[in-house]
Amino acid sequence: MSWAGLWTIDPAQACRPAGGRVAAASRSAAPALLFGLRLWAAVSLALYIAFWLQLDNAYWAGTSAAVVCQPSLGASLRKAWFRMVGTVIGAVVIVVLTARFPQDRAGFLLGLALWGGACALVATLLRNFAGYAAALAGLTAAVIASDELGAVAPVRRLGT
Repeated sequence: MSWAGLWTIDPAQACRPAGGRVAAASRSAAPALLFGLRLWAAVSLALYIAFWLQLDNAYWAGTSAAVVCQPSLGASLRKAWFRMVGTVIGAVVIVVLTARFPQDRAGFLLGLALWGGACALVATLLRNFAGYAAALAGLTAAVIASDELGAVAPVRRLGT
């Protein structure tokens, strides 16, 4: 193709008035704009509720709303449902592990490792949002366990 061919105007586009081209462009951009508006509303609402509840780490609410948001509303609701299921299962498992190994850190970490491995296996076997829920169950358990275990390094004091 020559350089002259790049500057020629398509005959179908040349006959269309400029307003028609703008209208066609806005019609093609409408789904993306609606998705952006829905994403903005979901994140804003999640952050408003998290701040109203005075949560310590309110940014997680906005992050979760953004992660769950999909271009179609049905997919967003389905992913949110599976996210909730995975989070609840992971939270229940970490409570059971904590109750089972109250003063045994090695047993607790072994149980957590087995749970994480089982979640990874199930996540590879399942498809779509069900696999996402399985992975999130393992991730939720690990996040809660890291907060539960606290700092593991010895505290060093200056001057001693």
